[in-house]
Amino acid sequence: MRATEDPAQAFRDFVDRPADMVFTDWSPHLDGLGFLKTLRQDPASPNPYVPVIMVSANSEIRHV
Repeated sequence: MRATEDPAQAFRDFVDRPADMVFTDWSPHLDGLGFLKTLRQDPASPNPYVPVIMVSANSEIRHV
């Protein structure tokens, strides 16, 4: 298991040592959606189809 609060570092870790599954947060302090976009679209991503579970405390209907 690896953990970081920095999405850029998380992506570098994923490139260096690909994971079988990714858990991420979506909050004002962590851009989980941006991280997901990077995982899926960056040419350096070793597995753009990796399963991702994203959690959030956002309760506004536009975020659900």
